[in-house]
Amino acid sequence: LDVYLNGLEHSLRKVGWRILLSVCPADTTGQERFHLLDIKAQQYATLKENWKKLYVMGLMSEHQLSTLASISIDVVRTDWKEDYYRSVGNHHRVCQLFDILATYCIHHPNIGYCQGMSDLASPLLVVQSDEALAYLSFCALMQRVKFKFGDTQQSILINNMQDLHDLLTYTDGELAQFFREHNLANMYFTQRWFVLELKREFNFEESLRMLESQWAALCLVKNNSLTEIETCNSKSEGYLVLTDGTCNLYMPNSSFTSTNSLNWYHYTARDVSLINSLIGSNYVVDLKKKGCTTVFNPDIIRQDHPSSASPPPQFIPSDAHFSCKLSNKDDHSGNSQQTSSETLITETQFEIISNESLLDFANSIKKQSLHLTPTKRQSSFSIENEPIHIRTNVTHLRPPNQFGQGNPFLLFLSLSLILEYKEVIMLEIKEPGDIIQFYQQQSGKHNCSRILYRAKKLFNKYLEENNFQFFS
Repeated sequence: LDVYLNGLEHSLRKVGWRILLSVCPADTTGQERFHLLDIKAQQYATLKENWKKLYVMGLMSEHQLSTLASISIDVVRTDWKEDYYRSVGNHHRVCQLFDILATYCIHHPNIGYCQGMSDLASPLLVVQSDEALAYLSFCALMQRVKFKFGDTQQSILINNMQDLHDLLTYTDGELAQFFREHNLANMYFTQRWFVLELKREFNFEESLRMLESQWAALCLVKNNSLTEIETCNSKSEGYLVLTDGTCNLYMPNSSFTSTNSLNWYHYTARDVSLINSLIGSNYVVDLKKKGCTTVFNPDIIRQDHPSSASPPPQFIPSDAHFSCKLSNKDDHSGNSQQTSSETLITETQFEIISNESLLDFANSIKKQSLHLTPTKRQSSFSIENEPIHIRTNVTHLRPPNQFGQGNPFLLFLSLSLILEYKEVIMLEIKEPGDIIQFYQQQSGKHNCSRILYRAKKLFNKYLEENNFQFFS
């Protein structure tokens, strides 16, 4: 309750976040938790080592390699303005973020990698300041939010937007009427809010407060509800499983050498360049030594989200593959010149390359990806024709264990973020594009304390209406 009301001091966040996320069962002793974390950290190290060996031996599938390529583009662009990543000598932390996401996604192929995961993993690494503990925390968090990145993503976001519209109508009929009159009632502009749980709407430090207040509210609702929201908090077999068991990693026998691999044709110069800069010196792939050409495979790079500094008009979680053609010295198009931003990072540069150079390289790939054509496993997000029921009269809201798809406080934070600008919205917003642009411009500038205060006041009243008595 105190964390929900006041947040956590910086010195308490490392342990506090693990408790809020149920990284360890609540009924374990301190010694038991230490032992459990040590075992899980060793398991993580093994999982990470396994996929890295496959990478350097050329045994990764095309899909696995494209997963690494997408993650490598994203991590150098995630929270890149923060000193934790950007300061001189901190490149290893970007590598740690890459390893966390790559290990999770390779060992959870049914979920895979989707845009936005790096935004959720980054605060965990910053707070835990330990790669293994951050991975355990990420697994615990994904136990609840993984459905936002899977096949059920669209229906979950639709339900969230429906609940937010109902909450707005219930709370402020005047503003809700304005939304209906200006084609805003579908709440499509809140897509990114729900996927990233508002992580990118505030500056980094304030986003930490925003996240921990949501997790604390989740604990309160769970502890006072007959129907528990799913968590990892159990000593039963399968507690905090670090892999979903469906990953097919072929480990060859000791007599196998990388020259036996038939999969090197999946490895392209552009993918390998950025992955090599992040994966570690023992796992660098040199395509020239493998006798491979530097012609780019057209089925690897996927469209990725813009950097946190430049959010897109519409946040589109995607796990799609895209085709791409880059010019190089073997290109027969006649264009043999490349700009400096397109120059490949060679396999031998990864130890000394700066984070800024990696960012430039990733951004150049992103620019080229804007013109790409989707191929297999496309999951680009679109809700243009999905039904949001525009109710003009809402007399009651669903109970906390059903409201907001398991995170009811996020709805009230989103409502508070809308009410914060009620006068501006009613005066200046004329169409959906206006409100999308408005919140883009305000990203990182919101008054976090005021928005939290309003959200908690409304949420407390809602809980009391649902017979939650712990605020009295």
